[in-house]
Amino acid sequence: MAAERIIRSVHTFMKRLNLERLTPHRELVEGGLCLTDIGREYVVYLPRGGKATVDLSGMEGGMKATWYNPRKCRDERKETVMGGGKRSFQAPDDGDWVLHLRKSR
Repeated sequence: MAAERIIRSVHTFMKRLNLERLTPHRELVEGGLCLTDIGREYVVYLPRGGKATVDLSGMEGGMKATWYNPRKCRDERKETVMGGGKRSFQAPDDGDWVLHLRKSR
């Protein structure tokens, strides 16, 4: 059943988020929508792919960046980025994507 697989995948993705601490901050992203716990975690939604510039000034040090593909219900790409300023990210294609950034431990 495709619906069950999608629900399981979304549930797995949502469990990694600290939802009770995330709040909307449109001013921190150009090209997408952002929920964040500034300095710890950023979730950026790009409805049509493209480029997003995220202001990570509130985050010092390294962050894990994961691209989640909601159409295929899986992580597609992982990388490490540095906080401390604005960073640009390019979605893998022109579909919808979620970029999850969180502080490296």
